[in-house]
Amino acid sequence: LIVLPLVGNAAELVSVIVFTAGRRMDLAFAVAIRSALQITISVALLMVVATWVIGRDMGLWFTGF
Repeated sequence: LIVLPLVGNAAELVSVIVFTAGRRMDLAFAVAIRSALQITISVALLMVVATWVIGRDMGLWFTGF
């Protein structure tokens, strides 16, 4: 579950390089932003699971939004 986004991001990195070389900056930017968001969500999930395993309470409740 957590390894899949990391492997997928390697393919996205290659596609960003190809799009940049082909001067498709809008598409390269969109793929790079989506990749960064995917890693962020994966790390948040990993933190929640890790705190559940060690017995601490951490949820994904963000009150700033």
